[in-house]
Amino acid sequence: MRMRVLCFAALLQIAAGDMYDVIESVAAFVPPPECVFPMNWTAALNASEQALTFADPSILPSLGAGCAIPGRAISHSYGQGRGNELTPLEQALFYGPACPCRTSNSSAAAVEFHTCVAPLYVPEQINLQLANATTVVVSFVSHEPSPPTEPPLARLGLASDGGPPRATLTGVSHWYETSHANGSAACQGPDPARACTVRNITMHFIRFTSLAPRQQYVYQVRSGGNSRPFAWSKVHSFRAPYGHGAAAKSGGSNATRVAIYGDMGNVHGNNMENLRAGCASGAIDAVVHMGDHCYNMGNGNDYHGDAYMQAFQGALAVCPWLPVIGNHESTLGSEHNIDASTEQRYLNETWGVIYGQDGAASETRTARSTATTSLGHLLTRSSFYGAASHGAAPSRTSQWYSIDLGLIHFVILDLNPGPPAAFAGAQLAWATADLAAADANRANVPWVVVTSHYPLYSASFEDAESAHASAAWYEGEVAEHERRGDGTPWSETPGFESCAEGNATCATVKDIVADSIHTLGTLLDAHHVDLYAAGHDHSYSASWPIFGGAPTNSSYVDPKGTVHVLEGNGGVPGAHTRSKLFPCKKNSSHAGGVVPLSSYRMCGFGMSYGRLVTTNASVLTYEHVANAGDHVTDTFSILKTH
Repeated sequence: MRMRVLCFAALLQIAAGDMYDVIESVAAFVPPPECVFPMNWTAALNASEQALTFADPSILPSLGAGCAIPGRAISHSYGQGRGNELTPLEQALFYGPACPCRTSNSSAAAVEFHTCVAPLYVPEQINLQLANATTVVVSFVSHEPSPPTEPPLARLGLASDGGPPRATLTGVSHWYETSHANGSAACQGPDPARACTVRNITMHFIRFTSLAPRQQYVYQVRSGGNSRPFAWSKVHSFRAPYGHGAAAKSGGSNATRVAIYGDMGNVHGNNMENLRAGCASGAIDAVVHMGDHCYNMGNGNDYHGDAYMQAFQGALAVCPWLPVIGNHESTLGSEHNIDASTEQRYLNETWGVIYGQDGAASETRTARSTATTSLGHLLTRSSFYGAASHGAAPSRTSQWYSIDLGLIHFVILDLNPGPPAAFAGAQLAWATADLAAADANRANVPWVVVTSHYPLYSASFEDAESAHASAAWYEGEVAEHERRGDGTPWSETPGFESCAEGNATCATVKDIVADSIHTLGTLLDAHHVDLYAAGHDHSYSASWPIFGGAPTNSSYVDPKGTVHVLEGNGGVPGAHTRSKLFPCKKNSSHAGGVVPLSSYRMCGFGMSYGRLVTTNASVLTYEHVANAGDHVTDTFSILKTH
């Protein structure tokens, strides 16, 4: 990628955030062939540019001319309202780590930036996916010219044993091939010279089973290919899940602590560093990402998805996560730049939550298919590898599943719009059985938290103009770009669409929310779900307990209903960054201004995430944390006295 102009004007708009520089996980990347004259970052950038580009400029002397994803340069993503305004460095980073080059060997030659090339066989995009109370699946990617003939390998050991990990484990590999049609909007990126072509991504999954609760482990991984000596990854470390029974119930410093948020991509100001630091300090032990990953995984012929996971490795290689599918990963909704290959990329990448289910056994050591055939259905939605599940009934898909994590039973759902109906059929039957079993298991796991990408209640829905907004607009890309989460009424955005009075064929936001409340809301009531969390709307709100579609009381003491939390801006490209709280209100032309909302205790906007903390069956605390500075800006506790 040749870019002749060096421009940092856009970087001046960066707000303080917590994204780290990505160096270690892309250390093996190399400049592309067109980068004939590589140069050091210190020569490519002056001192002020270095400070605007890197979170920690002191690393530059040791980085030299190496490839990197600078934390302060990934300030926006293509397609979020700035497609043609990306700086040359931002454009290169859209596709992966970048490096500086000269156009000639002269010191006076112009500086340009290129996207680096991934080496063959080297593990990257390493992430830990939670499977059950004692099992974690390590997932990683390698780039290989042909399907590996041997299974991937991992070394695992207790950190307390000292030295490198020793036990060798094997797993399975998926030979994933993209299937974007050339010219597809889903495949597009900021560089028009990059065409959509079939490319492979080898995805590896290895189970770490029977982990000792809360113990620190060390591990490293490599591909099982055999055409050359294969490199092991560096050694990473993680804490095991909480386990079952007494181990899960132990309190004090061993509390259940989980980060939870939706809507986060490769953008300066996101919460990746918050998560990495929180897991290292013990503030959290796991991550729940409630959908809309990367913006979007399929863009740039899937290279943008690679770049996102290369960056996220810094957090997810040490902190296990639970991924949730959002509208940016689903082809079920009205998105115009999501295709089947994008959805299959997500479903396959998150397949570790299925591979790790109790009783799952490998029938073959490698699998080859394509997204245009049965890749997603075979490997993520069926029982190809699965037998029993850790839940009350098997889900056999990363679209919806559940897990006991310490003192909290998490239920992950897919509410992306249909057809078929968003929450019906197999998913509804599975969720009904799972929630019934969870409600009956309160003596062992006292708290039940349900999450999906879409909220059932949001202060944004309370405005008449918002409730009657077109559902297609609300679920689509135009609205995603324009709703910045800064309190601006939806009707004031340029692309706002509403349903005309009396138009029975135009579904409104009010219609689809009412449908979800009728189906899922009834389930939450029936099984006494404590908290429902979601994203999609790029703002924050916390409701009072709701039962039967209405608030029951303005207190969290012995609540007679479910508390609904909207945490929808973990780091949305182009969205509002600075965190701000305010009393919830709705715009009302009939009332001559704004009207307080009695269903909600607090609202806000800005890049943030949540933390769920509990040590017993009596108190579940929610903390709303600003990404910038990692400050808790709002908190409340659900208290059960009987």
